[in-house]
Amino acid sequence: MKAEGALRGRALGVVFGAFVAQMGLGLAYVRAPLFKDIIAEFGWSRGDFSAAAAVTNFAVAGLSPLVGWLTFRLGARAVVSASLAWAGVLFALFSRMQSYGELVALHVGLGFMVAGVGDIAVGSAVAGWVARGRGIALGVVYSGSNVGGFLVSIAVPSVLARGGSWRDALLFTAGAALLVLLPLAALGLRDPPAALPAAAARAAPEPAAPGEAGGISLAEALRTREFWLLWGALFAFYFYYLGIQPHLVAYFTDLGIPLDQASYGFGASVAVGVLAKLGIGLIGDRWPARRALLLNFALLCAASLLLLAAPLSARVLPLFLLLHGLAVAAQNVAYPLIVAHCFGARNLAQIYGVLMLALAPGGGLGSTFAGYVFDWSGSYRPALQLFALLNAGALLAILALRAERPAAAGREPARG
Repeated sequence: MKAEGALRGRALGVVFGAFVAQMGLGLAYVRAPLFKDIIAEFGWSRGDFSAAAAVTNFAVAGLSPLVGWLTFRLGARAVVSASLAWAGVLFALFSRMQSYGELVALHVGLGFMVAGVGDIAVGSAVAGWVARGRGIALGVVYSGSNVGGFLVSIAVPSVLARGGSWRDALLFTAGAALLVLLPLAALGLRDPPAALPAAAARAAPEPAAPGEAGGISLAEALRTREFWLLWGALFAFYFYYLGIQPHLVAYFTDLGIPLDQASYGFGASVAVGVLAKLGIGLIGDRWPARRALLLNFALLCAASLLLLAAPLSARVLPLFLLLHGLAVAAQNVAYPLIVAHCFGARNLAQIYGVLMLALAPGGGLGSTFAGYVFDWSGSYRPALQLFALLNAGALLAILALRAERPAAAGREPARG
């Protein structure tokens, strides 16, 4: 079949189903517009809420290997369908929450949903169906979380404006997961037939550089400077991104911006990630991977510096939202490219999987730190200063990267 491995026919349906599944990942953004309403009802501090939410990131990091195994054993369609069904139940339970213990337990449950509809299951399904045009296919799929996050960010203020409560907004989110996303994702997703991956591999283009299809093992990668530079940069990224993201709407309203405008701005920042993921994929096809990642982290540094200026002038916020949205979304695509550049493609999944353990301390500590800084000082500024400093350090780490994969003619690492 000439269509095997091409982005057409059944493969397009799989890409659509994976895109819808990633929209389910965007449902987690519902917490940001509801942040203040929830803590006001229960009397929790921002640090307390952030500490409970941080357990999601620990859960995702710990569950990712299990999701990979289940995807291998049961298929992506089964894993994603179960996760979206669980999302509907989970957000309905969130709407009935009455205690801090329930808040923590529900955030552990959110980790199951995020891991199940995240990059592992949908990425394996799309990679199995698509060889030619795989980069743009993954860019489209991963933009689903941005579309879902944007839609939920504009839907929540509408629910509240009609007299609904935060509980009503969470029930609306549960309904969207069960009645819209679950059937559409299950309809589109299909696991590749056994013969297709081999055909797709034959259709895949030749590696762009000598050794790119080979590379070094995980054990060898762990002994390189490059692995730990990438781990540190990824820690800094998650510490900033997952540290500031849950607080953005609350922070904007602290500056006097009305809730609906703050929510729409937050949603626009998430939505611009669609362009970022498609754009960085195209750039990565034309530029060296390290240059693409440098651009990514330069935007991240610029965004964190602008956020420091935001209390002085709210006029810088639209520019911050643009740069922040571009930078945090582009990372999803740029990081696998740099891992393949440094270590080769053969063991990319294993190496990247271990790098992703940076999510646990980075994502787990960043938001909690920002919340308690506000509780203790009445301002996010000390946290914003640390975020900017870490992002600058990550940029320097990326500047020092080189390729560690064996060159075609020998075992010496090739300079990137």
